[in-house]
Amino acid sequence: PLTEPRDLEEFLLKARFQLYDNLAVMQYSARENQSNLRGAQMAEIDIRKSGPREVADWCTAFAQSFEITSSWLEEVEKKCVKVQADPRVRLLTAYDGDDPVGTTALFSNSGVTGLYCIGTVPAHRKKGVATHMLERAIEDYRNMKDKILCLQALQQDGVTGFYSKIGFREVFVIKLYTQEYRSR
Repeated sequence: PLTEPRDLEEFLLKARFQLYDNLAVMQYSARENQSNLRGAQMAEIDIRKSGPREVADWCTAFAQSFEITSSWLEEVEKKCVKVQADPRVRLLTAYDGDDPVGTTALFSNSGVTGLYCIGTVPAHRKKGVATHMLERAIEDYRNMKDKILCLQALQQDGVTGFYSKIGFREVFVIKLYTQEYRSR
């Protein structure tokens, strides 16, 4: 933990920074034979690893899930094409029929798998899509034989309780500060 300077928070507040949010860093702690998932039985939802042809679907679902403006979509697609070719990266897309409805990304390095971009398009939220995607991501993590599975979640999004029910536990919290930009 950051212990120096001891008055860092006070310094930031005096410099007109504001606490933006707390970022919870969480680690999966369920054993292989233990499952805390609700076991979403969703025959119509199919989770697929995205290859070069499916990257556009992943990006579309990502943009809808995280309210990314269409003007950024081209740049997101360029980055995704690049990262999906990396053998340490796995982009998973949830489909309802032919429609991409959710995303997650796994990045494996040095025995640690990180989960990123866990999102569901608004029309499919609260229907078990994220649970189904996490179930697949956990299965992929176990097949990769990594030792640690972790994710980060902004507490203002209200999803840390959801991740806790699945088997993630909070390891530590990072305070995120922001300062209003003022041009000179």
